[in-house]
Amino acid sequence: MVSTFDELVLTMKQYPFDVICMSETWLKDNPLLLQHVNIPGYSSEFRNRDSIKGGGVGAYINESLKYRRRSDIEKKEPSLEHLWLEFPGRNKHSKLLVGTIYRSEKMLKCTEWLERFENLLGYLTASWDGLILITGDINIDLLGHSNSVTTQYLDMLSSLNLYQHVQKPTRTTYKSSTLIDHIISNSPTRISHTDVLPCPLVSDHDAVYACINIKVTRFETRYKYIRCEKNFNDLNFVEDFKTLPLSVIYGVADPDEKLDILNSLITECIERHAPLRRTKITRPPAPWLKDPTIQDLQEQRNVLQASARRSKDAQAWELFRSARNRLKALIKTAKKKFTQKMLSSKKPKEVWKVIHRILHPEPRRITIHPDKLNSHFTSTAERTIGTDVYDNNSYDTIRNMIDSLPPDYDNGFHINPVTLGEVVNEIRCLRGDCSTGPDHIPAKMIKIVAEYLGSPLTDIINTCIANRSFPSAWKIARICAIPKVKQITSENDLRPISILPVLSKVYERLIFRQLSKFIDDNKLLSSTISAYRKGQSTTTVMQAIRDDITKAMSRGEVTMMIFADFSKAFDTIRFKNLISKMSKLGFCKDFLTWTLNYVSHRKQIDIGAGFI
Repeated sequence: MVSTFDELVLTMKQYPFDVICMSETWLKDNPLLLQHVNIPGYSSEFRNRDSIKGGGVGAYINESLKYRRRSDIEKKEPSLEHLWLEFPGRNKHSKLLVGTIYRSEKMLKCTEWLERFENLLGYLTASWDGLILITGDINIDLLGHSNSVTTQYLDMLSSLNLYQHVQKPTRTTYKSSTLIDHIISNSPTRISHTDVLPCPLVSDHDAVYACINIKVTRFETRYKYIRCEKNFNDLNFVEDFKTLPLSVIYGVADPDEKLDILNSLITECIERHAPLRRTKITRPPAPWLKDPTIQDLQEQRNVLQASARRSKDAQAWELFRSARNRLKALIKTAKKKFTQKMLSSKKPKEVWKVIHRILHPEPRRITIHPDKLNSHFTSTAERTIGTDVYDNNSYDTIRNMIDSLPPDYDNGFHINPVTLGEVVNEIRCLRGDCSTGPDHIPAKMIKIVAEYLGSPLTDIINTCIANRSFPSAWKIARICAIPKVKQITSENDLRPISILPVLSKVYERLIFRQLSKFIDDNKLLSSTISAYRKGQSTTTVMQAIRDDITKAMSRGEVTMMIFADFSKAFDTIRFKNLISKMSKLGFCKDFLTWTLNYVSHRKQIDIGAGFI
């Protein structure tokens, strides 16, 4: 399976079945190996051999389907290589039990295998009242002359009211055609269609498949928004942006209204050049398979395979095998060249993209409802310390506290208006590859028109500074849930990442520069604090600790260290205490009011589902 994994992914992309069962996976219970064969968009289940080479069964399940592994059934006959999945239905008659099985002479002789298989099927038909579907490489040929094994096998199915659906050969060579891969069900009328699908690059067996008339519980489809930049031209975009009626912004007094106008004008302009498209989240393609030579050879292989099966001519089979082997070699070479080229890139992002693709395939899809996740993330403080520090009802209380504070210091910190040059410079310093916030305005397009955007944005920011406020639209964050563990079982296994509108970062950085200068000039932070300070990091702290320990050792002293880990430190800040402390450090009331406005009345949204 590992050697043809890329071909398997390509086949699944071409034929997106909901459940794909496999026999002879040749996998081991190696975490890194199992991680390598993860396929985005699918959950996977495997039952592998560890002591004996070969064998093994597995299944890929579309992540939109709810299911559970039935290990209890597998334990009924542990000597059989089988795996069982239960799919809940809307009632007991619509539920589905899917099993995949592999028969190998290395594990059990045919007579013993048939006996154990019959015991298992007898248990299932008596205890399961829904649809049963069994598939796999049984290695019992149902074509041609019957023999005692075939007769015994078919009699067993008949006695249990089970039906075998496949009627075409599933393994064809120059010398033989055999039907050794089966699909068995307990309700033939509910199987609407069965057939055989050639998969020459994946296996020398053809894939059998069945379509079932059944309604199963699915998770909601997830989508992402992508800008179509196929026809985007920098010069045309700049010329169009220059014609926008941005001057209307200066005639409006309210900063939130100013920002709404600016966002609308920018969005409409970007839409004309790079429209936003809602795209269903699917598996990423294999870029190396887009080579025209590979695609031509794939078509040639398919034609030769069909010709060989029709003619049963030795020369035709030889031509097919030759084309198939050349295609496999070409794909392997193309993948190697693609990986080497990407790893040799001068862009670190492209290099790490390949490394993560190899070492860390995409994790399983998060199936927790977005609204449930939202409630979990917004109640972090309440779960941690027992109270909600973000209660908006306390806003007026803190505002009154600010008004009652002692008079400002003579040299206290005030926010000064910003200049056009500062704003333009901050726009140009934005990362062009950062994610977009809820407004879908990308940084890389904003940077192109920095000199034309600077003036209206400067007006908005200075109006906000005068009003001691932060725009409401810039307080809405798009939440991205990042797994903290490999297997997600609850909301606690996820960490929220907030993605804010890109223009809000310009405002924040301008305030940060003024704030940072005031803190440094007045030496408000201890020299041992390195967080959020230019030119310092955790490395600085570690070096200082090392120096202290080294000096202590030279004096013959023993060093003892105590480490404290503050859980959810930023989520549990008590704003009343924060404001009080900032006042004592010399921050004036107007900045404290701005700070209160900045941290209050914030919202978060899941764009894909629209929950806020």
